[in-house]
Amino acid sequence: MNPIRERALESMKDAPNAFLRCDRGVHLYVTNAPALGGGAVPEEFLGERAGGLLYLTPEDVWIDAFTRWAEPRCAGNALYREFLRFERRAVDGASRALWLAGLKALELGAREAERENYERKVRQCAALSLRAREGGGALAACAACLAILRENDENEGSKAK
Repeated sequence: MNPIRERALESMKDAPNAFLRCDRGVHLYVTNAPALGGGAVPEEFLGERAGGLLYLTPEDVWIDAFTRWAEPRCAGNALYREFLRFERRAVDGASRALWLAGLKALELGAREAERENYERKVRQCAALSLRAREGGGALAACAACLAILRENDENEGSKAK
């Protein structure tokens, strides 16, 4: 379990029967904790309430924390190592959105075609960032998501044999 999900779950201690699901919209998570008497917005998250639900999105501080958490699993991945050069750049809207999409793919599982599409988008964002000489600060985290998705695919493939 990644540290972002762990932190979101910690914030729901006051509502032990609440769910925490991956949001299919613009946020990362959605919970019904407010309807069950809990659901404070955790530190370092943005929260939006609607219809008894709380929608959570991690703030940019989680990008580095996620990358460090994933590093042991990604250290041998060439794309991850190459994209570490983006870590010192500013986080822009495009790389942030791709990182959230990568987290959702990890949460929900991604088919090979979805993973390939995600990788294409990450590489395109990297190319644009390099050309513009700005942005891309979340691309190492995106590459970490890709590396873990690939690892998950390989593990599933070995289980099927």
